[in-house]
Amino acid sequence: MATTLAENQSQNRNMPEKTRFLPACITNVREQMARQMDGDIQRALIAGRLNNNVTRLDNALSLMKREAQSNGLLLGDLADDARKLNKRLDELLARDPRVLPREAIEAAKRGRNQWDL
Repeated sequence: MATTLAENQSQNRNMPEKTRFLPACITNVREQMARQMDGDIQRALIAGRLNNNVTRLDNALSLMKREAQSNGLLLGDLADDARKLNKRLDELLARDPRVLPREAIEAAKRGRNQWDL
């Protein structure tokens, strides 16, 4: 059964002062709660996206760190090889060109070139 505006106003006049504005207050609270819920959902979505971005960044940085360590090991190996090569070149430049190195003499005895792989 529908009540008219005049009946509602007359009912509101019969209510005590504290409860007269109760329906408007409840509606106001419900609207505020709905706005707060919408804001919470938006913040949760943004936090989820941020969490995904941070996880992706962390994974990329971890991969870069592993690659940097691997590249560091390769650079260390190359540096060691360069030192060995420089040492060998120093030995070759320091010797008398008229005297064959021991490795060349042994390779000639075996019948193959020491520089062949």
